[in-house]
Amino acid sequence: MPEGRNVSGEQAIRALVRMDCHRARKGKGDHVVVSRQTGHGKITTSVPMHKPLKIGTLKGIIKILELDFDEFLKNLLPERQRL
Repeated sequence: MPEGRNVSGEQAIRALVRMDCHRARKGKGDHVVVSRQTGHGKITTSVPMHKPLKIGTLKGIIKILELDFDEFLKNLLPERQRL
């Protein structure tokens, strides 16, 4: 899975939860709100439940949550190995 392609919204949320993010609530339509507590306060963003997420959307979510993309991929791997 080079560069995080073909990741669904649900897979992304599971990986984000492994990285200390919280699935806050169901958003509007087919989006889910995810939050993360930092030293600066709470960061919140929405994750579309699309299959697959576009790579730019995925990287944008990770950037907003102030996370590392490579670390995200490592947390995504256990999910991908079961498939």
